[in-house]
Amino acid sequence: MDIEKILDNNLSWVAQKKAGNPSFFSELAEGQKPEILYMGCSDSRVRAEDLMGLGPEGLFVHRNLANQVISTDNHVNAAVQRTLHVNGRAMLSKTRAHQISIKEHIL
Repeated sequence: MDIEKILDNNLSWVAQKKAGNPSFFSELAEGQKPEILYMGCSDSRVRAEDLMGLGPEGLFVHRNLANQVISTDNHVNAAVQRTLHVNGRAMLSKTRAHQISIKEHIL
């Protein structure tokens, strides 16, 4: 895909969001405090929020190749620490393109 097309798509997305909710971006700028950490693979076919019917504020999402959780991975550790900081309670991961499973109820 052409980079100009991607930039045009972004401008269209911004306009669509503002048309549907004029305060969309100012609300997002107030911060995020999702209680759920979703850890999934880098699969681009389905957005994590769509799997659970949530909006942009519903999840803290961490994705990597093959859905790996390795204790020496600073990115994984940062995501877990970030979630714990805002009272995170569940760790979910995608097992198939259409299904999630609860890996751990309490972090």
